[in-house]
Amino acid sequence: MGDKNALKRVFSNIIYNSLIHGEKDYKIELRDERDFIEISFSNYTNSIEKKDVEMVFERFFTSDKSKTRQTTGLGLCISKMLVEKMEGSISSSLENNIFRIKILFDIYNKK
Repeated sequence: MGDKNALKRVFSNIIYNSLIHGEKDYKIELRDERDFIEISFSNYTNSIEKKDVEMVFERFFTSDKSKTRQTTGLGLCISKMLVEKMEGSISSSLENNIFRIKILFDIYNKK
C-alpha cells in the first residue's frame, strides 16, 4: 500500500542519520500489530539533547553544533513529509541516551 521508492528514501535517510549521529547499539525493529505496522529505528547517542528531540524533523535542523559533519538537516524532514504523504505518522524520542524514530502505518488505510 505504500510507495516503495518513498519507503526506501525514508529508511535510507533515517539509517544515514543514525550512522552519522549515533554511536552504537543500532536497532531496526518491525512490529506487525492487529491494526498497524510499527517500524522503529534506535541507537545510542550523546549528540542530541532532550530539548532537541521534537525539532529533528524541522527543516535544516542538525544536532551537530560544531557543523563538522557537513549535514544539511533535510533528511529527517524529507522522511517526515514522505511518511505523512503515505498517511503514516513519524515521531522521535530520547530515553537514557537511546534516540528512537518510530513510524506507524495503519493497516486499514482509510482511503
